[in-house]
Amino acid sequence: MSLLLLIWPLWVIRRPEAASPLWARRSLILLITGLTLRYLHWRCTASLNLASNLSTGLSVLLLLAEAWLLITGLLPLWLAWRRFPDRRLEAPTRQRDWASSGWMPHVDILV
Repeated sequence: MSLLLLIWPLWVIRRPEAASPLWARRSLILLITGLTLRYLHWRCTASLNLASNLSTGLSVLLLLAEAWLLITGLLPLWLAWRRFPDRRLEAPTRQRDWASSGWMPHVDILV
């Protein structure tokens, strides 16, 4: 099973992301989320130092910092879960509509 978890991402990323199916991206998101949850479960159940009040407080503080870091790292992956429509065909029409509208932003925009 562990070998499959190591080989699966290598097999999925053989193709460029644009050419790969949606299920491949979603399977990798699930794999990363599962491994992250497994790590956080291990941190909560097996690696906290509960010997004294000071060590408990510092261990929990470090655990919260790690959990925050991992969750903020997973957030972009969860946002990539849904399919975004391909709007390349609409872009020229929308650009012409915007250019003919005369709308200008109130501030300079650096893209």
